[in-house]
Amino acid sequence: MNIAIYIDGIPRMTDRTRVHFYNLLTRFKDVNITYYLPSQNIHEIEADVILLILAAHQYFHMFQKIDFSSVFAPVILIDEDHICYNFDSQYNTKWKNSILSFYENCNANVVIRRHSFTEEFKFPTVWLPMSGDETTIEYDSDVNKSSIIGFAASFGNIPEYSIRRKAISILENTKYLDNKYAIKKLYSDYSKYLNSVTGLLACSISKAHTAIAKMFEAPLCKTALLTNRFNFNKELFGNKQCCYTYKDDCSNLLEVTKDLLNNHEKRCEITNNAYNRVIKYHTNNKRIIELYNILEAVINKNKIPRIWGQ
Repeated sequence: MNIAIYIDGIPRMTDRTRVHFYNLLTRFKDVNITYYLPSQNIHEIEADVILLILAAHQYFHMFQKIDFSSVFAPVILIDEDHICYNFDSQYNTKWKNSILSFYENCNANVVIRRHSFTEEFKFPTVWLPMSGDETTIEYDSDVNKSSIIGFAASFGNIPEYSIRRKAISILENTKYLDNKYAIKKLYSDYSKYLNSVTGLLACSISKAHTAIAKMFEAPLCKTALLTNRFNFNKELFGNKQCCYTYKDDCSNLLEVTKDLLNNHEKRCEITNNAYNRVIKYHTNNKRIIELYNILEAVINKNKIPRIWGQ
């Protein structure tokens, strides 16, 4: 299987869930991957399938320049962003219409969405949830977790992070939040950091309510997830409680946080539930098999497997 992957060429600290993830396809003996930039001529590529990796919607114009009209290999768009879907805001509207129009007109065989969605689309889609890298993030039983809530993510001034910012503003005025929290924790000794804290403020993407990568990474270290609600919780984590959930308005955040930190027996049950579920269903090794099966189905013109129901 010769795979041509188009990326926008912009290095990101979050490549742990992106380029590094797609490279796992080479674990399959029949797979060969070649990376291209949008500026390279797509018609000169000899491949069984072409993947367009859209890491951030604001860069989709790079792919608009590509002429798909005479491409013989099947084309798959992989949408890794979340800012346009599942909730409306003035910020998102300008992107949403343009991106959906692009998806409808580029004649892609399927759009793989890394985030859950509730909309109906005019083009074929399949949901491939995020996952945790079990080879670099693992539980260390020798580490004594500090009785605090950790945080390692972006929280810039955009609508998608509004609930996240509010949660931080509430917790940072207490003794419960790690006062050394920083975005750099996500990229430097990430596994060590996850093992060092009792809970992780994960936060689904505000009103998008979609499960992000950290929701599968923290459980690998048996660290409790503290998040606002996210869609398709039962589909992802089953019927057992696997996280601590607070309201979008954060009105019960302190109450839930105290319960997380102070009830050891309950917390151990919840973190074990989450750990077992992630190990069984949501590691990179499991997810890359799902992706390979989707690619194989598209190449052979078979029915696309929809493991997660979308």
